[in-house]
Amino acid sequence: WAVTPAPDQVARDHLVVPWPEPQTLNPFTTKSSGSRWILGHTHDGLLELTDDRRSLRGAAMKLRSSGGDGRMFRLELRDGLRFSDGRAVTLEDVLFTFEVSRDPEVPLGSIGSAMDMIESVDRLGEKELRIVLRERHFAGLGEAATEWPVISKEWWLRAVAERARASG
Repeated sequence: WAVTPAPDQVARDHLVVPWPEPQTLNPFTTKSSGSRWILGHTHDGLLELTDDRRSLRGAAMKLRSSGGDGRMFRLELRDGLRFSDGRAVTLEDVLFTFEVSRDPEVPLGSIGSAMDMIESVDRLGEKELRIVLRERHFAGLGEAATEWPVISKEWWLRAVAERARASG
């Protein structure tokens, strides 16, 4: 990231964008565009934009329905999703991001504005959620669902506990 290749080493059909080296890859607190780009390749959101960026499609979840008022959405966890360690992705993992975002002690980074758009999230069984936005917004679901990283709750809690023990 910090090294820009010499002009004769870059093909003419490539775009080189020098980003500063990320200071953190913490998906909750990062604000840098470089970190967000990397995390976009390592953490699925609930939904993602289609290639033409005109509509939403399933990522970790799929959209099941939307309420008539433009504020309520039902999403279902996709089958067969696994983290890199092989553990199955659960609704607990999906909900973990929202739970952390509600903790006033966590200084949210780039996901903060998306999480602030959400009034409530209700679990509707083993695989479904209902998300209610605070108000109607032309891109509300897209903002919230694409910026909501799915994080392994088990891994995260274990890693934080290990670091806390190591630091006393």
